[in-house]
Amino acid sequence: MKYVFHFLVSISVLLFAFVGRADEPGITDTEIVIGNHSMQTGVAAVFGSFQRVMKAYFDMINEKGGVNGRKIKFLIEDNGTNPQQALQVTKKLVESEHVFAMVANQGPPHLAVYRYLREKKVPDLWVAAPGGQFTEPVDHYTFAFSPSMHVEASYFGNYVLKHWPKKKIGILAQETADSKQGVQIFTETVKGKADVVATEYVSMSAQQNSTAQVLNLKKAGAEVVFVGAALPLSAMMIKFAAEQDYHPQWVMQYYNCNSNFLDLAGKATAEGVISWQPVLFHDDVDNQAIKKHLEFIKARLPNEKPSTLTVYGQAIAETFIETLKIAGRDLTRESLISAAESLKDYKCSVCRYANSTSPNKHLLLSTISPMVMRGGKWTPLTD
Repeated sequence: MKYVFHFLVSISVLLFAFVGRADEPGITDTEIVIGNHSMQTGVAAVFGSFQRVMKAYFDMINEKGGVNGRKIKFLIEDNGTNPQQALQVTKKLVESEHVFAMVANQGPPHLAVYRYLREKKVPDLWVAAPGGQFTEPVDHYTFAFSPSMHVEASYFGNYVLKHWPKKKIGILAQETADSKQGVQIFTETVKGKADVVATEYVSMSAQQNSTAQVLNLKKAGAEVVFVGAALPLSAMMIKFAAEQDYHPQWVMQYYNCNSNFLDLAGKATAEGVISWQPVLFHDDVDNQAIKKHLEFIKARLPNEKPSTLTVYGQAIAETFIETLKIAGRDLTRESLISAAESLKDYKCSVCRYANSTSPNKHLLLSTISPMVMRGGKWTPLTD
């Protein structure tokens, strides 16, 4: 009877190792399965490089033995820059693939997904989307890596008031829920202190003709324009403005602060644009961290063009690895969440600033420092 008991115990241990804990999907003694939905195709497919870099980084970590004895299996699903598709593939990852956590979910499509993950009690770590809904108010399961449009809108509203208090202000934003909320916060920030003469919304599709909105801003006499839109749409709009001999002071969200913006907008058009960026630029080749990043891309992803986006992917990957290390060997979803809440003055190798999280702060990158395009190069500004 004793031998039968030991045999049954041994079988249970083996089943635990291969199947995982019933209450902790996607994890065994040797593996962690995580998932992601991201913009691999569609009008914003350029941003899909984040996740491809993350996978390559995790593969590198796995070759070194993984984290706390476990290797990372990273499942990437294409959301097609479409909310319905994002929800569909997320349900597949959670209900069929039984992922342990979701990491770096991306873009406006996540607005259709995050509530579902909360209902399923799946950790939703280091969201790469600007919606303030993800962390404002704080939710137990959701953590944002990207600064929210809310944070940017409040900061730049005050920045405009400080530097151009008597100028007429215009707003040009994508017609998405997060951008509209950002516009509301920007408007409330400057209300009663500056004159907002026009607010224009454009489709996220780069194919849409946005000339009417730009012409409306010009007609209204907007001298400073806050842009809540990402590439390639933002570059198209300011190029058209320049063609109409309309040259306001452009102030843009951080998605535009990279070399891609310069390539699309052109050096002359981009001159003087103000934005900001929480990670290092890929062409800062004198920086040792960037040198290593470029070597990593060349060795692991030779067909991927280095950019601020590839740097961003490494930044998120490093942050997730750090979170796993803090969570420890006795890994559960709750220990992962606790770890994500306990980053203190954390600064990844390719990040510009150290930031912290807490049970009351689930947004990591919250330090804003403005930059301006001068002579074809983004240059720090003193605020």
